[in-house]
Amino acid sequence: MTGGMRSRTARALHHKSFVVGTVLTLLLAGAALLSLLWTPYPPADIDIPAKLQPPSAAHWLGTDSLGRDITSQLLVGAQNSIVVGVIAPLSNAIWTQVALKYGSRRILRLALSIALLAPITAALMPVGAGAWFGLVFVFQQIAVAGFNLGNANYLLGIIPTHSRGRFIGIANTLVGVAVFTPVLGGFLADARGYSAVFIVGAALYALTWWRAGTLRRDL
Repeated sequence: MTGGMRSRTARALHHKSFVVGTVLTLLLAGAALLSLLWTPYPPADIDIPAKLQPPSAAHWLGTDSLGRDITSQLLVGAQNSIVVGVIAPLSNAIWTQVALKYGSRRILRLALSIALLAPITAALMPVGAGAWFGLVFVFQQIAVAGFNLGNANYLLGIIPTHSRGRFIGIANTLVGVAVFTPVLGGFLADARGYSAVFIVGAALYALTWWRAGTLRRDL
């Protein structure tokens, strides 16, 4: 290790936030690696008689409402967290290049196309797919990164300078209202099952993709 590298490493280790973040990241990576080899129980196994059990020697963190072992689910879920954590910054770099070449309108449509893959994949995924279900979250994370970049850049590009504050405030308000849509999804899931949620989500993404084609070009 060179002197410059040692100096940078020493400075980093003096920052508590860096040390804490590094330790948490290593624990997450360790959990993901461990889950590839072992989990206390199959994470997708449903055991209704054992539902909502408190932490015990048999189930270290208890069980959920379907009797699934929470420790096993957390270990397997770490795989998805690692994948999404790597995908997110990479997708931001790609979205930036797309914006520079094709404009923010194109980003919005591409992001909607990728977002559409999330509910379609979830609907087609067989029961017990396990870690493969992480693809749904990968598609969603890539799409969200595209939405964030494309939406902000598009608004700044088409709104007159003197009106930007008002329009961005309205946009943020609408996003805040949309935060409550999972509640509606929960009601729909209880009434019709998760397949209905996936179908409605795919339909809404498809409709929004079509409407995004009518937006004014910004490049």
